[in-house]
Amino acid sequence: MIRFLDDLPATMKPTVAVARRRSARATASPVLALVSSIFFALAHQAPSRGQGEDEPAGPPPPEAAGEEFEVHLWPFIESVRLPSGAKRTSLFLVYHRTVFPSGRVHSFHYGPYFQGPDYKFLFPIAYRAGEHLGVIPFYFRGPKYKVIPPLLYGRWESDEGVKTTWLTPLFHKTVEPDGKIRHMHFLNYFQGRDWKVLLPLAYQAGEHAAVFPFYFRGPNYKLSPPLLSGWWRHDDGAESTWVTPLFHKTVEPDGNLRHMHVFNYFRGPNFKTLFPVYWQWNTKDGGTRSLVPLLYSSRKSPDGDVYRSVLPPLYGYHRGAKLDKSLGFQLRPFVYQRAGEDYEFNFLWRLFHFRREGEATYLTIGPFWRSERPAKGYPARFQVLGGLFARDCNYERGSYRYRILWLFPVGARRRFAPLQEFRLSRQFVGLDPKSRICSDGPQRVRHNRDSQRADVRALGRVSRPGPATS
Repeated sequence: MIRFLDDLPATMKPTVAVARRRSARATASPVLALVSSIFFALAHQAPSRGQGEDEPAGPPPPEAAGEEFEVHLWPFIESVRLPSGAKRTSLFLVYHRTVFPSGRVHSFHYGPYFQGPDYKFLFPIAYRAGEHLGVIPFYFRGPKYKVIPPLLYGRWESDEGVKTTWLTPLFHKTVEPDGKIRHMHFLNYFQGRDWKVLLPLAYQAGEHAAVFPFYFRGPNYKLSPPLLSGWWRHDDGAESTWVTPLFHKTVEPDGNLRHMHVFNYFRGPNFKTLFPVYWQWNTKDGGTRSLVPLLYSSRKSPDGDVYRSVLPPLYGYHRGAKLDKSLGFQLRPFVYQRAGEDYEFNFLWRLFHFRREGEATYLTIGPFWRSERPAKGYPARFQVLGGLFARDCNYERGSYRYRILWLFPVGARRRFAPLQEFRLSRQFVGLDPKSRICSDGPQRVRHNRDSQRADVRALGRVSRPGPATS
């Protein structure tokens, strides 16, 4: 009740204090106190200066005051002249009227209806006070608010200019003075200054957004859980992309590949594989190895030598600075290798074998034929059927001789220009125990044609290098 009295129009303020005292004394009956206070406040509202545009302010003329009859029996009956000159008449709290000396009505009430210069009140249904209007309890309106309680609707504006509208629970909206939305919601949609939510389907907050549970996005990530897919940026600046289990790729900040896979193909900085059929990796010494299990292998050394094998260890290939004569490589049934102008071909463990090394050549055809020539222009040493018929050459002394039946020499030795340096191949070891040439063991022939010719001319043995005529 006291709060209601505080909200009465400004013109009724002089009587509010008296109404408060009456209300405080009437504690035995709160309802009676409320009604009595309202009636007292409205009935005793005195006109103030300026309320009547044509009404003079001040007390009534002296002659009028002396002749006028007054009754002071409030709250039963009252007829008095107010200090402002207006006359107030009331009867049993069901009627009152205050009239200016000119006859214009200042305020009055009949039963539950009250009217004043700036208010109207139909108790307890409706009221209007200045710019305020209400139909109790359905509608209330003022200069900065509007409320409809049955609809749970309200709209108001704060002193800072912030406007808020509610239609509970369906809708609400709060707008800044500049027109920007501070926050709002409509059904299951909510929005703030820098966020939006559509429960339970989606949200957006700054640079982050999501559509549950299909898509999530941020400044450093993008994810799609149903597709098992995503992209994100690591703390070190690297970026990863996954489409599980089909694809993934991680790239260094400088754009170089860190690792990746596509289906069964995997690749990293030091390896790549097409699982399980192909493998390639870098060795600790800086070389490279490749492997197709049971079918193919490859190796590249830091110095540039390349080894390849097909159906290892059946087929072997080599390319490098010099020919590989190691036992492990020569034992392969099929071999081909190159070293600049030099090359070697081996078919089925010497069923057919040919090697060229500088000007030296080596030829083997199974057990039928073996020959070796250390340089162009020199006679070749050969064997037929392992020595059934052969020609033995001593390149140090510059002579050769034929042999039959593995042991028996035929004819005299014949002469040719000797080589300054020589080495014999491994395939002729032990063929002629009596020959100093064969007993020297496997060696490699090396020569210098210009120096050989100079040595031969100095010795006066022959006029030029080459085999002697038989």
